[in-house]
Amino acid sequence: MFKRSNMEIIIMRHGKPVIETSQKISANDFDAWVQKYDQASIDQTCQPSSEAVNIASRCTKIVCSHLPRSIESARVLKKTPDTTEFLFREAEIPGGKWTYPKFKPKTWAIIFRILQLFGYSANAESLSEIKNRAQTCANQLITYAEQHGSVLLVGHGTLNWFIHKQLISMGWHGPTKVNSKHWGHGVYQCH
Repeated sequence: MFKRSNMEIIIMRHGKPVIETSQKISANDFDAWVQKYDQASIDQTCQPSSEAVNIASRCTKIVCSHLPRSIESARVLKKTPDTTEFLFREAEIPGGKWTYPKFKPKTWAIIFRILQLFGYSANAESLSEIKNRAQTCANQLITYAEQHGSVLLVGHGTLNWFIHKQLISMGWHGPTKVNSKHWGHGVYQCH
């Protein structure tokens, strides 16, 4: 067991997935696009920084979601996931059944995330469910840090943000905001 002051949690976003993002689609098509995104592998030409690789190298416990982009990203960081858990999947995103207008998938993602903040959750987790899962994730990461000293979560943009909020509210010290870029990371320590 490690002393609480020696524990460290690193939260990193996965590498860039290989998926079409420039074609405009309807809200009705967005759910199918998200399913493809969830099965996409990562772009091997978009490598992590040497800083990200060095930070990952010092971790003794590697946690990933069950999604390919998370697992493949850990391997690019020269780490083998110790744990792959459905719990750490990306926060579910709602969709819609409209066939018009058409936007790029990233635009739909922003629209639906904003709608989710205001209570819209068609066929997806509600905001309160995401927050509750992020609390469970934070508690699990703390348990891993207590057992192993340092833990790396190769996670997902939105869920990473909610876990960040939970860790900060629980007294962990880390960045003031989450780096949501691919391979972006934050280091959290407990003093």
